[in-house]
Amino acid sequence: MPLQELRFLYIQRNSYGFMQYPNAALATLKNLQKLVIDGLHSPANFGPELRSLRSFNALEFGTHGGKCYLVNITETIFENIPYLNYLALEKCNLKEFHANVYKKIPHLSSLTIHNAGQAYPLFQALEDLKGLQNSSLKSLSFNHMYHTSLPCVVLKAEQARYLHNIALEELDLSFNHITFLQHDFNEKLPRSLKRLLLRNNAFGAKYALLNGLSFLTELIELDVSNQNIDTRPHKLSAKIQESSDTCQCRAKKQDRKELEKYFSVHIDDFNISSLAARHHGHANVTYFTPKNTVKEQFVTVKSHFTLPPKLRIIRASRYTDFGLELFAIKIKTKHSLQEIDLSNSFMAKWGYGHILNTIVTADLSQNYCKYIQSHFFPFNNSLRSLNLSNNFLGPSFADDENGNIFHELKFVNSLDISTNLIYRLSDKFLTGLEQLMYINLSDNKLRALNISFATNRHIRFINAAKNSISWIWRQTRVNLDDIAGTHPVALDLTYNPLPCTCEGLEILEWLSTTKVSILNKDFLKCSRQAAHAEDIGNLELRINELQRQCMSTTLAVVLISVIAAVLITFIGLSLIYRYRWRLLYLRNVALTKLLVNHKAKEPCDFAYDAFIAHSETVHSFVLGELRQELKIQRGHKLCIPEVDFMPGSLLVTDILAAVTNSMTTVVICTPDIMQDTWAEYSVKMALNVEHFSRRKALFLILIEQETLQESHSQDQYRNHREEDPLLDYDSALGKDLLLIKQRGDFIEYPLPGGHGVTEAVRKNFWDRISEKLGHTSNVNQPAYVDDQ
Repeated sequence: MPLQELRFLYIQRNSYGFMQYPNAALATLKNLQKLVIDGLHSPANFGPELRSLRSFNALEFGTHGGKCYLVNITETIFENIPYLNYLALEKCNLKEFHANVYKKIPHLSSLTIHNAGQAYPLFQALEDLKGLQNSSLKSLSFNHMYHTSLPCVVLKAEQARYLHNIALEELDLSFNHITFLQHDFNEKLPRSLKRLLLRNNAFGAKYALLNGLSFLTELIELDVSNQNIDTRPHKLSAKIQESSDTCQCRAKKQDRKELEKYFSVHIDDFNISSLAARHHGHANVTYFTPKNTVKEQFVTVKSHFTLPPKLRIIRASRYTDFGLELFAIKIKTKHSLQEIDLSNSFMAKWGYGHILNTIVTADLSQNYCKYIQSHFFPFNNSLRSLNLSNNFLGPSFADDENGNIFHELKFVNSLDISTNLIYRLSDKFLTGLEQLMYINLSDNKLRALNISFATNRHIRFINAAKNSISWIWRQTRVNLDDIAGTHPVALDLTYNPLPCTCEGLEILEWLSTTKVSILNKDFLKCSRQAAHAEDIGNLELRINELQRQCMSTTLAVVLISVIAAVLITFIGLSLIYRYRWRLLYLRNVALTKLLVNHKAKEPCDFAYDAFIAHSETVHSFVLGELRQELKIQRGHKLCIPEVDFMPGSLLVTDILAAVTNSMTTVVICTPDIMQDTWAEYSVKMALNVEHFSRRKALFLILIEQETLQESHSQDQYRNHREEDPLLDYDSALGKDLLLIKQRGDFIEYPLPGGHGVTEAVRKNFWDRISEKLGHTSNVNQPAYVDDQ
């Protein structure tokens, strides 16, 4: 018959109307190894016809969507299939389970009972293991074996008395609402255990759990993920709760001491049912009560800690604070821990303690973490694969200008930092990742790919999809091209608004010519200025289109740039011309300090009372009458260029030094004063002294035309008038001297022999000038220019 070679038979969901198993038909399948079938009501049994099926070693009831109507597991149900080594019962509403049934299947190596109903709880299932004492059972799985109305399950020594003598390698007690493993229960666990699965329970005391398993010398994997307290829809009566040992969720005295070894708090007796009611709707409950209520804080374990020596894998996803406490402990013995899964555990800060040096693979994704310290990854660590996806590390990464966070991860070859709200990364961000091969930057907010890959010579794949990347740094492109010359490198830029603009043309050209493999090149997106992203289409055609558009744009930009440069130059030269005297003053001040041997004077300590600035037309007047009246008769310290300047010296610096070291610069104003080069220079320097020192430094002596006639030869004055017959005296003074005159800092020279000019008038004239100048030895504070 063709079916005689059949090895695996799935006939679940075909039991309607059947009272017995199809023993005769099954007996013909000589090579049958595995049978998946619906469990039938008693007295249905497997008949003696099946004894000849020596290969029949796996039987499953109710799995793969099947049905299980088994209520009673009798002693003889499996006596005709003694070669079973795998038995699974799922969703069987068991009420009676004969313990001796296991003796009929002595070769059993794997037993699975899930969802056995309210009448067959975990405690009863563990009690029925007495039929498996010293058996060959290696794998045991009891899931969903608790009453839905029970507040908790605490496992004690009596529940493990039959486990102790079974050489189990794998124990799965997931989905049982276990809140605590008492210390004596842990002591009874078989030393041969390699995998311990406690998923989807309600553990709270993390240290006691780990440290209590330290004697399991063969343990390799521990799975304590998804530790929550569920909200129960039903409640048992108070009478049942009081009478049932399974509901008395109290820590024994010795367990309290065990916990207190690892926590700086006092552990009181607790009742999970009351706590569950108090924390209705919350995912986690703290199973200890401090004597004094304090704010929530990270617990630092002061005691040394012991892990099972061969433990390599810890899975603790959705186990709040387990990871933070694991990072904070001090392990006193040698351990082998290499892989941890602490995802989805609400660890908002990573910096209290650090990852153990032996860890090779770490999954810290979905932790809502927004802060990470550089010492979290210690020196000489062993990390190879690191998953930090689905956190909020963007701000921390943006602040890491020198790549300090990942500086010690020299052996990591796979890094996932996707979905972290990353908006900026420094060019040195990956500096420490020397062995990096795969990096996932997808689903972030990066606007530019500006990371240097100079130290990441082993990089092979960069996933930068689903960002806002519109630019790729030139150095990044150079690095990737260099690496792609030694081995294949792939880059994923899909779902990024690449620039379809003239500015971004070089990016598109690089994508078209680079040795880097651009994934889905024809399905890339690009955007024009403020327009929405569109399909880039054929990359070569898009580049040709942009090149044509940008030629005219480039010409316009060049013309505008030239015009702008001319305008800027013109404006700059205009400003220089406008402030030429001020700039000249500042330059000459510096030059004076270098060339002229004058000590800096305080504002109230000047070398001269006055510096006399004049044109050549009043040379005789200055050396004659003015010098006689002010210097000789009235004792003023005057600086007269013809007398006080050293021949051969630099007039530019001498005049500036004289102006700055004189309390007042007296300008002998004649119509030709501003036509004399050095007189004009003296006036301009004095005006700058007023501007920068905020004091009045100019005083004018006005000499009319008639005075010129009397003071000089008629021919000289006549020549002057002939050159400019329309000369007006005020306009000849210029704007600067006219402003000085308008503010009142001037005096008119009395014309000798003029109407009403007597010797007394002339004497009063020189006395007023003397009073205005003052003497340097009597000056206490110079007058300051009005801010207006």
